[in-house]
Amino acid sequence: MRNNNYVYKLSLVFLTILLSFNCSFSQKDNLIILHKDTLLAILEQFSFKNYFVGDDFPVKFYKKKTKAYRVPQGEKVLAYVDASILSNCKFGLVIGTRGLYINNSRTSSSPGTKYISYNTLKENDLVRIDQNELKVEKTAIEVYGLGENEQIKLKALINQIKNQLSDLDPLIKK
Repeated sequence: MRNNNYVYKLSLVFLTILLSFNCSFSQKDNLIILHKDTLLAILEQFSFKNYFVGDDFPVKFYKKKTKAYRVPQGEKVLAYVDASILSNCKFGLVIGTRGLYINNSRTSSSPGTKYISYNTLKENDLVRIDQNELKVEKTAIEVYGLGENEQIKLKALINQIKNQLSDLDPLIKK
């Protein structure tokens, strides 16, 4: 009986620590899901052309969110970067609580709709392939429609999210 009480208290301590990092894990597949408020605190530190945070998204984006970016039902979209040349929301990056949703043009090294989970982002470096693309593992993030300054800020933003994920290491290791 005493041993069960100890395990219960230890579980409460672990849960308290976990909640202090504003992160949760899916029991099904250990998917890292960042808490909305934690992610918004990072996202609101940045501002650049064609970057939208909170509920301030272009009307065109709402029409394309599900089809072009394949954002699943129930995912909370917190930010959007329109990387299309014509600012028509055709290509870009969606930042949600479960990961990054990308729609690249057919000229990209990884064309079409892509998804980068926070698990993948945490375990891989964000690198610049060329002046038009960033890459995480095998997935490109096309930035062709963004200026040099916007590309630098986007890379800093994604790295800031990655840093938040790295802070979770003590909780993830078994």
